[in-house]
Amino acid sequence: MLLVLGGLLGVARQVLYVKTQHAGFDRQPPGKSRPIDLGMPFDSLKIASGARALDAWWIPAGAPDSGAVALFHGNAENTSDWLRAARLLHGHHLSVLLFDYSGYG
Repeated sequence: MLLVLGGLLGVARQVLYVKTQHAGFDRQPPGKSRPIDLGMPFDSLKIASGARALDAWWIPAGAPDSGAVALFHGNAENTSDWLRAARLLHGHHLSVLLFDYSGYG
């Protein structure tokens, strides 16, 4: 009886581990909007992250001596969701680096 109960607890633990392994990280499809859609010229970049390459946008400010801001989107979001914030920063003469986490876009 104890052996069966121990086996069931082991299986339950493994199922919970597998189910929660990616909890909180909801994969998102790529966004459809691009910085150019909001009047911002941009460069598409790839950022190495281990064996993966993350998609990124560099939205340069008009002047070369302008400051820069890196925007990090939240869970269940992607870069397109932050374009309005990027436009606000860009409008204040700041360059913006905006990238998708692995699995987010």
